Amino acid sequence: MDAALVSGWEALCQLLSPAFTRPTLITFLHIASGWVLCRSKPTVTNLVCTIGATLLSHAAKHWTVYEKFFYRAAWSLPELSRLLLMRVVVPLIDRCATGAQIDLNIDDTTASRSGKHVAWAGYFKDASVSNTLGTVVHWAHNWVIGCVAMRDRRWPRWVIGLPVLFALYRKRPDCDKAHPFLTRQQIAAQMIRQTRDALPERTIRIAADGQYATREVVNAARDVHCNLVSRLRSDAAIYQLPPRRKRFKRGRRKKKGRRLPTPKRLAARRKKGWRSVEVLAYGKTVKRKVLSIICLWYHVSKDVPVKLLIVRDPSGTQKDD
Repeated sequence: MDAALVSGWEALCQLLSPAFTRPTLITFLHIASGWVLCRSKPTVTNLVCTIGATLLSHAAKHWTVYEKFFYRAAWSLPELSRLLLMRVVVPLIDRCATGAQIDLNIDDTTASRSGKHVAWAGYFKDASVSNTLGTVVHWAHNWVIGCVAMRDRRWPRWVIGLPVLFALYRKRPDCDKAHPFLTRQQIAAQMIRQTRDALPERTIRIAADGQYATREVVNAARDVHCNLVSRLRSDAAIYQLPPRRKRFKRGRRKKKGRRLPTPKRLAARRKKGWRSVEVLAYGKTVKRKVLSIICLWYHVSKDVPVKLLIVRDPSGTQKDD
């Protein structure tokens, strides 16, 4: 391998050194280098084999040290995520991205495991293949991931995902006083606050799947002054904005206006207000009709207005969204 690449990679890893003690930092550097150089499946055993083949015999540690690094070594995953965001990803965005705004996408994914005695593993739905093969449930770890989406100036049509925040979801029987049970939505709310604490001066926009459009996530985004882009339920109870209070009128101010039809019925009934736009979907420019409405989703966001955007495929191939 080129010496400049090796020194550059080591310098990049050294930026994360405050998350480790001195012994665990050396172990982390070995594992990170083995992960990059490994040509097979990046299991811990294969990483250890790669480390032994590339490092001098006196530099490599015993294989048990690398195994114990992930569950007994003195290092902090939240601190590692914070440093990765501040010292690696943000400077990269400032140098290469088309804008300085931080787009944080949050979702959960599964990582398959073999063996019934893997800590904190369980049966989870694999959403990546469930649409084509029916509902697929497998034995795996379930990770909630916060990924920064970046558009490079040289390839503005491509979105590059940079995972920076990681949290392992544990089912209730796997939790204790040291690790209290948290839903995926509560974990996502923690990630939003963690991002704001790391980047207090940045403009942050959060994008998450429909299962994260809950009160916990909305409150977290509101508390740290971030925009949240997500998906409403098609049967959500939405309301008009509260009417203006008449002058000198006594009594409590109204918190919400008249109830509107559900988004699904609204899309079917509304004939006016649609406009045609061109959007970039999966790398292709397509035409869509959109209807924009400012309303209240009182059950989730209380008195904070939301912009409801209904998207329609003019050809009728896809359902309204």
